[in-house]
Amino acid sequence: MSRETPLLSAVEDDDIESVRKLLADGVDLEDRNAYGQTALHLAAGFGRVEIMALLLEHNADIEAVACYGHRPLMLAGSNRCFWKTDQASERTVASMLKFNPQLNAQDRYGWTALHHAAYDGHTRTVERLLFAGADRRVKNRKQEDPLTLAVKTPQRHPYEDRKTILPSRKEDDSLFDVVMVLYAAEGGRNLHWKRRASLFRLAEKYRCPEIAALFGQPLP
Repeated sequence: MSRETPLLSAVEDDDIESVRKLLADGVDLEDRNAYGQTALHLAAGFGRVEIMALLLEHNADIEAVACYGHRPLMLAGSNRCFWKTDQASERTVASMLKFNPQLNAQDRYGWTALHHAAYDGHTRTVERLLFAGADRRVKNRKQEDPLTLAVKTPQRHPYEDRKTILPSRKEDDSLFDVVMVLYAAEGGRNLHWKRRASLFRLAEKYRCPEIAALFGQPLP
């Protein structure tokens, strides 16, 4: 397994001119780093949209599988390997969607790109994936669909990495908007009462009072 190559280094350095030269010289697009990631994984993960498009135009494998089963689309829309804003993730995903990736491919743990984006609170990215046709019903190995995952993901403490908190209001809940988008996509107030009750129990434990109230409306 290749751990470092000129192409991988050029992508990490955001050096598109070097990438162009290497492509012209016939570089192997599928060389991988120690994590099984190709240049396309790195470009997607870093949000290097121009480099990513260039690699795809040269037929980089859009379904290449890295460690943990991650595919480029999963990294494009999340912070699994490299942190980026929701806006950057949405822009990266929008660019990759032009090349028709598998929207509902699952990683080793059964997560789709939609799971990953929801987990990281990337609301615009979630909306983009849903609009493109991502299936919100797909469940991971723990039988969690993206909405369930978003509701039960603990709120990280703002200053201490290993601690979590219970948000006291929606403004402090980093997943509030994602939950609302996925809730609306599933039918909003038309959720089956059993589904609503299940989500209410999770929301009471992990989410702000506004989300708990959303799922805690009177049952038949």
